[in-house]
Amino acid sequence: SHLVFLTSAHLAMLVSAVAKAEVHDASFAAALTRELKARLMEFQSAMEITMVLNAVSKLRVTDEDLYRRFVTHIHTQMCRESTHI
Repeated sequence: SHLVFLTSAHLAMLVSAVAKAEVHDASFAAALTRELKARLMEFQSAMEITMVLNAVSKLRVTDEDLYRRFVTHIHTQMCRESTHI
């Protein structure tokens, strides 16, 4: 997968664009899910995290483990940077 070569910001933008185009491809969703699970800790900004979560929901990604990992990551970020809440 070429997704590995993208920065977290570029990956978030790509996924957002694909979701806005309403392209629903099971193989892309599977590759995206694997990539996000592997690189979740790279997503530090609220904008990137929000873009990705919005996009994966529009792409109909149903991997509960991915969403659970995002919730844990977001919670950790909120505890670390409570001034941004």
